Amino acid sequence: MFFRNCLIVGLLGCAALQSAWSQDVEPWSGSPAAAGYAERPYYSESESAVASPDEVFTPPESVSISRSSDLQQIVHRTIQPPPPNGGNAAPPAGGNCVTPGPGCADKTGCVPSPLTKACCDALLKHRHGIFVDWLYLSAHGVDLPYALPVDGLGPVNVLRGPAAIADNKYESGFRVGGIVALDDCTSIMATFWHFQSSEGDQKFIPGGAGAFYQATLTDPGTMNVAADSLLTRANYDIDFEHIDLVVRRAFVRTKTTMVNAVAGVRYAHLNQLLDAQYSILGETSVRSDIDFYGIGPRLGLEAEYVSCHGFLVYGNTHANFLAGTFDADYRQDNIFAGTQSFTTFDDTRLVTQLELELGLGWQSKCGTFRFTAGYYINQWYNAMTTPVWIRGVQSRQFENRDDRIGFNGLTVRAMVQF
Repeated sequence: MFFRNCLIVGLLGCAALQSAWSQDVEPWSGSPAAAGYAERPYYSESESAVASPDEVFTPPESVSISRSSDLQQIVHRTIQPPPPNGGNAAPPAGGNCVTPGPGCADKTGCVPSPLTKACCDALLKHRHGIFVDWLYLSAHGVDLPYALPVDGLGPVNVLRGPAAIADNKYESGFRVGGIVALDDCTSIMATFWHFQSSEGDQKFIPGGAGAFYQATLTDPGTMNVAADSLLTRANYDIDFEHIDLVVRRAFVRTKTTMVNAVAGVRYAHLNQLLDAQYSILGETSVRSDIDFYGIGPRLGLEAEYVSCHGFLVYGNTHANFLAGTFDADYRQDNIFAGTQSFTTFDDTRLVTQLELELGLGWQSKCGTFRFTAGYYINQWYNAMTTPVWIRGVQSRQFENRDDRIGFNGLTVRAMVQF
């Protein structure tokens, strides 16, 4: 402060002398108040007080100052305090590229340029929105051999070819939902999932070839003759439905990156249905039906990075802990003998679901329209599956019937935000 005052006094003295010489005006000596300047307190260099930008510096009374209007303009320009924010206009309430505004973990650092101007318009934020997803998934870990080609009748035979397998190919499903933003950092999202797969398989061996199909799903206690047939077929359906309701909160939020913590609840229904038919003493059918209904907490993380040109990458991971019950039925019927075997089993357990989705996308300049495509993996743990259930029926061992079932495939999303 002291050095600044000395500098200003020197400049004022030089200006006064120059003005007096050039205009031949007599200098005058007087108090600053007579010249129309307000007095302000003087602070030494060691003091911490800071002058208000509205205060005008008062030179010592011993300095001679010209009364000319030119001198007043010089003094005004010399001691005018710098404008706030480095001479730029005041930043908007949400912050600009230099000064972040209020919000949750606002972190800027984007430097304006022709290529990054879009990045600096606003921080990423939660918005209202609706979305529709196309799912193209397949169940894995639950393929079931339902018949084996053998040469010879009864227990004395040898295998003669590939097994007849009931499995699931890729099928279409959908996922729809909506988002309600509570503020720039918080939103509530509801999602409904539906996936249904159905796969049929049929095998036939011409008569006289010496080979037969041996049934692998029938109850061994019902076969008092050879359980072999020339024709066999199976239909295998695996379906699921989910309803999610979660709260999403951003804990990292910049102009290009946002990471959300997710907490909420999931309701899940899983159905596995198998129908197998064999040409044994007319026709024998085996039917297995397993349903699971569960509900529990859903936790996760969601991250996305949006480039200055609208291209984006995203990744989501979730864990669901579902308390529910598996209801399993097994039934074997023969066209002549009627019901040959029938049993049910209910088991209450905690099922864990782990999910991962990674993908790419693009959004419009203002983020109103967004399109993404990714790869999705969903793994169920401590589940009861059709292969494990039928093996338990055949061995008469129902305890510890736990297995894993997974779904994986493509997801494509169209989203509108407002």
